[in-house]
Amino acid sequence: MNWGHKIVISFVLFAGFVFYLVFRMITSGNDVLRSSYYRSGPEINTDLKLMEASQTMNDRITIERIGSKGEIVQMKWVGLQEPYSGTIELTSLSSDKGDGIWPLDLKKEENYWVQNLILKNPVPGNWLCEIKGNQGDKPFLIRKEFN
Repeated sequence: MNWGHKIVISFVLFAGFVFYLVFRMITSGNDVLRSSYYRSGPEINTDLKLMEASQTMNDRITIERIGSKGEIVQMKWVGLQEPYSGTIELTSLSSDKGDGIWPLDLKKEENYWVQNLILKNPVPGNWLCEIKGNQGDKPFLIRKEFN
């Protein structure tokens, strides 16, 4: 086998590898983007103002994954005076298979409030938790990332 054949074989193997990667990319789908990914400027500004006003509440919450497979997300709020109403939206930053929306339903335990969320498809990696709601007539928005 001369050097010309070696170059052709190397090129064919490299092109096959590239085609394999393109095939994997096309068939894997684009599940990283949420449907609400593109939003208008006024919506984003409203969210930023709410997040800034809710900073003290943001400091009082801890989020962790528990369970044998990390299928339970436990939220603990310290120092709340009253339960809040609203929704919790969990978004996996690597896949949309485990995303979900739950009502804010806090239970009193000792000196903190707790809520456990059960994930249908626990996906390892980073997650974004967005809690929107009201404390009486005052709206709030909390965003936290956890692993």
